Amino acid sequence: MGYELEVPTTEHYAAAADLRLLEQAWQDAHARLRDALAWTRQLKGLVENDDPLWLAAQIRIAEARQRCRMATDAWANLTADAL
Repeated sequence: MGYELEVPTTEHYAAAADLRLLEQAWQDAHARLRDALAWTRQLKGLVENDDPLWLAAQIRIAEARQRCRMATDAWANLTADAL
């Protein structure tokens, strides 16, 4: 009498795919940050602060942190929309 079984919709599947993609992006961003920080630790004491290699490592860290922020913000926006 008017009751229907809940069937997952294409929106449900799309949201699940989005979550998987965002989770992968978040993991990738944090792996990049971890690698950039490890590389910088290896360089510390071997190069001067104005050395192009050191500056490139600092830029790499900044870009990795930005990717982490973007992935975290996208995750938060998607989960907030789901509520």
